[in-house]
Amino acid sequence: MPEKVTVRQKSNFEIQFRATNPDENDSELYQVDSVYALTPYTMLLASLGACTTIVLHTFAQNHGINLDIAEATVEYRRDFKQDCEDCEHIDRYEEHISESVSLEGDLSEQEREKLQTISQKCSIHKILEDGVRIVHPAK
Repeated sequence: MPEKVTVRQKSNFEIQFRATNPDENDSELYQVDSVYALTPYTMLLASLGACTTIVLHTFAQNHGINLDIAEATVEYRRDFKQDCEDCEHIDRYEEHISESVSLEGDLSEQEREKLQTISQKCSIHKILEDGVRIVHPAK
């Protein structure tokens, strides 16, 4: 089952997280009240969604754009069953993250387009898209 997180943020930076429950077979999103309710995957998705909405509101405020609410819905997909049929011989798994952004406010079409472009400029988005090298110090 894919994991999904929706991050909804108001212009005052008040933020709300909703996530799927990976232990359930439905796709309903539940209010997240504690990080203990999140898996490592949903934590990563929440990071991307929060980074995206923060960047959007910061940009909007610095450029006089009337953005009231930014919402990022982020979903992770990977076919674990297919991958694990031959786990020992797989060097790279087929997985992807999709993100959609919705905007509320008194926005022109030009402002909406600009904000959609800006939504891809958060640092977490860049790390995930470009990759980051993880270094393990020698012991």
